[in-house]
Amino acid sequence: MPNQPQTLASDITFEQWRHSGYYFRYAQYDIFYRYHLNLDSEKPNLLLLHGSPTASMDWHKVWGSLSQHFNLITLDFLGYGSSDKPKNHNYTIMEQANLCEFLMQKLKLTQCSVIAHDYGATVLQELLARQNTHQLNITINQAVILNSGIFIEGNQPMLIQRLMIGPLFSLIGALNNRWMFRIGWQRLFYHTLSTDAFNEVWRMICYKQGRSLLPKLQRYLFERLEYRDRWRNALIHAQQPLLYICGDFSPVSGEATRKYYERHMPHQRTIALNVGHYPHLEAPDLVVSHSVAFLNTPTRLCCMRAQTICCNRFRRIPRLKTW
Repeated sequence: MPNQPQTLASDITFEQWRHSGYYFRYAQYDIFYRYHLNLDSEKPNLLLLHGSPTASMDWHKVWGSLSQHFNLITLDFLGYGSSDKPKNHNYTIMEQANLCEFLMQKLKLTQCSVIAHDYGATVLQELLARQNTHQLNITINQAVILNSGIFIEGNQPMLIQRLMIGPLFSLIGALNNRWMFRIGWQRLFYHTLSTDAFNEVWRMICYKQGRSLLPKLQRYLFERLEYRDRWRNALIHAQQPLLYICGDFSPVSGEATRKYYERHMPHQRTIALNVGHYPHLEAPDLVVSHSVAFLNTPTRLCCMRAQTICCNRFRRIPRLKTW
């Protein structure tokens, strides 16, 4: 049995995270990014791709620990976090993948591993599809995926997501106020969000009038249908070792998604955690330890056999730090 839910407090503010990064220009837009690079060291490069509707601040609880093992790079996708949020823009996964390539080239990095969550994992799928067809300007060596609807058959969008992409999306977007959003947001977590933690998420979303974009940003769910075969094949035929870390209690892409992944990708590894949709916020130490162990494993050993590791399924999980 899992332990009793705890309260996740906030130990960093959105303003603090925003002022710790930089901006690069892409087309006419300013894109936020953050990095921890020591190019004189032998540390491998690790690109962190965030989920929706949040931003790179999601990685703050694992940033310090991961930086001991990797050169870190992350960004806020266009329309998210501290990056520009143009109102009349057509947001696409393809463009977000272009942003990743552009940033890596700007930093003169030619290869990396990736940890991707939720929306970011769909961006990863597009990057892998390009690499599989020799159309990617960087080399992705291996990747860790955290809860994501990477297979639409195993994904269960929340009611508010389905409403936002329906015919009443403008009305739903206008009615999706702070109170409504918090109700839906809490459902993604096994642990309880403190008011301070939620406030920082809400500030992040509302920055640069981003709240009005929420319905438009959910249109990627249609892209998952349009590019289903391309992105599905990018995973199934991936030459890279992949690890799927799943918060089994996620109502969107939890245990059902993990089991679907295991059936269709038995040559890759999975890890099940007794947390919700954001394992890097609810169980950061476990995410770091499993990711580091996997990414530091020689490539030739990673895909020898399918292996599912169920962490703490029959015992109490360690006491987690608050967020």
